[in-house]
Amino acid sequence: MGNRWNNAQVAEKRFWDNFLNLDYKNRPEWNDYYNLIKKYTPFNKKTKILDVGCGGYGILNGLNCGERYGIEPLMDFFLAKLKMSDKIKWIKGKGENLPFDDSFFDIIFCINVLDHVETPLETLDEINRCLKEKQIFFMTLNCYGRPVALLRKFAERIGFGDPGHPHSYTINEMKNLLRSKNFTVLKIIDAKELPSMATTSRYETKTPFLKKMIRIYNERGVTTLLKRLMIFPLYSILTFFSRNFPDHVFICTK
Repeated sequence: MGNRWNNAQVAEKRFWDNFLNLDYKNRPEWNDYYNLIKKYTPFNKKTKILDVGCGGYGILNGLNCGERYGIEPLMDFFLAKLKMSDKIKWIKGKGENLPFDDSFFDIIFCINVLDHVETPLETLDEINRCLKEKQIFFMTLNCYGRPVALLRKFAERIGFGDPGHPHSYTINEMKNLLRSKNFTVLKIIDAKELPSMATTSRYETKTPFLKKMIRIYNERGVTTLLKRLMIFPLYSILTFFSRNFPDHVFICTK
């Protein structure tokens, strides 16, 4: 999985290189997330908050209280590209090895990250370890219907998965996984039900097909290029149907 994860990090850098002019201090959905969480736990200046896989555009930028920590394997990339807030403790690291004491945080975020990590099970173990008892783990994840999830897993198995997303889950698979890691799932919300979905557009990169094929050849060689060409119709169908399944919000407690 190591090489696969490294390839995913390359894909992430390429993706965000196209969006470095975004307003990373104000995303519409953050207010929705804040309103959801404060129903379960208060925010104050002593609240210890962690964002796992925070990137440069994470929710920590939209919070004005609490002791905020962000951990991200590509932290050097974002620190070099953006002017990051000095009120937040930015740390380079992975979710599988969080450099914090047991039961340190009151709230842990993991926003559209778990399908990017190298080992989701280890990441959930670490999040559970670092979260205080009865406190909130707030996760969002793009979940799929079973047919699409199976297609994505098949593509991944034959070496042609979604470049930045090594893992795919249905809602029930993720719910069961969270429970197996000793989280209590309090609520699951389809993100299309959130008010911000009316104004939040998805990030899309529009690379010409030929240019994309040349890039694959240069980066991965002829074998990967041929594999992609052979199953491109399947991948196109998969991508089309994937758009029908937006992010889902999982509100959990330890």
